[in-house]
Amino acid sequence: MLADSLRLGDFAADQIAELYDQHTQATGQEFTKDAMDRVFELAQGQPWLVNALAHEITFEMGVSGAITTARVDEAKERLIQERPVHLDALMARLYEPRVERVIRAIMEGTLPGTDASFDDDVSYVRDLGLIRGTGAPEIANPIYREFLLRHSLLCADLLRREQHGPFTDEALVQARLRIFGAADFGDVSSGPC
Repeated sequence: MLADSLRLGDFAADQIAELYDQHTQATGQEFTKDAMDRVFELAQGQPWLVNALAHEITFEMGVSGAITTARVDEAKERLIQERPVHLDALMARLYEPRVERVIRAIMEGTLPGTDASFDDDVSYVRDLGLIRGTGAPEIANPIYREFLLRHSLLCADLLRREQHGPFTDEALVQARLRIFGAADFGDVSSGPC
C-alpha cells in the first residue's frame, strides 16, 4: 500500500506576521514589518525556514531590540553556512537520481518538453517541497536556490581537485571565499558530491 505524503503547507505572509507577533507578545521583542516581509521573500513561507530564521536571530545570534531586515539577511547567511539538519537533509536528497535529474534541469534551464518519467520525478520533488510551480517548476525559495547554487559550485571545485590533484592551501581558501564569502565553512572534503 502506498502512503500519501503529508507536507505542511507554506505560511502566507500574514501567518508569518501572526507567528512572529506571538514572539513579540511573549518577549516584547518586535520583528519590523520589513523584516517579516524579508522572511517571507527568502523562505516563501516554508515552515521550517520561517522558524529557523527566527530561532537563529533570537537565540543563536542573541539579537536584542527590534529585528530588522539586516538581521534576517545575517541569519539566512548563517543557516546556509552552518548547514543545519534540515539543509543537510536537503543535500542528501540531491543524490537521489530522480531529485538530481529535476534540480539539475531547473538549474541548467534544460527542462524536457514532454517526458512522462520526468513529470513523475517533478511531482516527487514537488512533494518533497524542493520545488514549486504548476507550470515550469522552480526552486521552492531563494534560500534553497542559494544553498543549491553554492553546493553546485563546491562540488565543481571538489571535482576539479579530484581531476587535477589536491588544492594548495591558498587555492582552497580562495575556493571557500568565492563560494561562501568570508566565513569559514569547515572541511569542504567532508561531504559527498
